Amino acid sequence: MQTINDVLYGILWCGLTRYLNVRHPSAMKDGVQITGLCPINLREQSGVQDVSTMVSGNSGSLWGNKFAMVLLPVTYFKRDMNALAFTARAKAVMDQKKLSMEARLCYDVGNLVFKLFGSKVGGDLYYNLFSNTSFLMSNIAGPQEEISIAGNPISFIRVTASAQPHAMTLHMVSYMGKAELQIQVAKEVIHDPEFLATCFEDALLEMKEAATASLTN
Repeated sequence: MQTINDVLYGILWCGLTRYLNVRHPSAMKDGVQITGLCPINLREQSGVQDVSTMVSGNSGSLWGNKFAMVLLPVTYFKRDMNALAFTARAKAVMDQKKLSMEARLCYDVGNLVFKLFGSKVGGDLYYNLFSNTSFLMSNIAGPQEEISIAGNPISFIRVTASAQPHAMTLHMVSYMGKAELQIQVAKEVIHDPEFLATCFEDALLEMKEAATASLTN
């Protein structure tokens, strides 16, 4: 069973590979690896917590999320593969990450650095991690039912970030059974973001068609 993260990672892998094949075919070689980050929430209890229980201190869970980072490799191949093949590779990598201690160690080391050396050193540690990777990919599960603010219904939810040292950032948020994908790029690195977005869209549509065909056969 593939998760939303597997599919999003596969879309990124497939779309970025096809973008490089068209825009920079002579500059790329087989086996070149582009590394990115994916935030992981290590919070043990999922869903909305009962506020009164948390305030009383009997919930056994701390306030807030416990975010850690895992490294996501994107290995470049000149040969063309179908989109589902990229998703299969993405799932294999994600399964390895889930079985490893990478996310837990990242959280524990970061937490220890913040406690021992303060926010300045801790912030520099994470900024260096962001500066030495090429992209960030995140997926957030939003409300499944319609919500409103001050009586005004919310039609969609989008998440974005600014001043990140990455060449590319992908944020996906699901809300009411729909997913919104935001793509941010540094134009001095990715000169044709519209074409990159088209590559991602084509990868998703190809995955959908291939999955539908496999179910009907």
